[in-house]
Amino acid sequence: MFKFTDAAQMGQKKITRNNNMYETIDLWQKLIDIEIIVKERIKAHYENQKNVLKSINEIETLQCSEYTADRQDTINELMKSVGNIKLLDISDLNEQSKLIKEQINHKTTIINQLQELIPKKGIATNYSINTNNSTQTCSSSERFI
Repeated sequence: MFKFTDAAQMGQKKITRNNNMYETIDLWQKLIDIEIIVKERIKAHYENQKNVLKSINEIETLQCSEYTADRQDTINELMKSVGNIKLLDISDLNEQSKLIKEQINHKTTIINQLQELIPKKGIATNYSINTNNSTQTCSSSERFI
């Protein structure tokens, strides 16, 4: 016979599991926030690249009418930053992302362990939670995170 205390324990396991899933969803949201920041930094970097190229073109226009070595040196110096994504520092975000992913893995392990403790049939029937449903949709930023 299934006792009320057993049902209460099963219910508590479900609540604990659900709370862990809630925290996991919060972590997924934080991860998406980081991906958004990475994309914003990348966009700002490329906008800067466009501005540098505009400056180079202005100098090149001057070079067409009168060539100077100083202007050419300026062009050469400016060109060092064009197309160089390595100048974009997102290491702080990479570290945050790594820590969040570790927390998600830990929470997922806890959720899966709790689900195993809840019976599949009976009074405290288990409804399962799919922990494989990652919300990461910004796959293009994954190369940076």
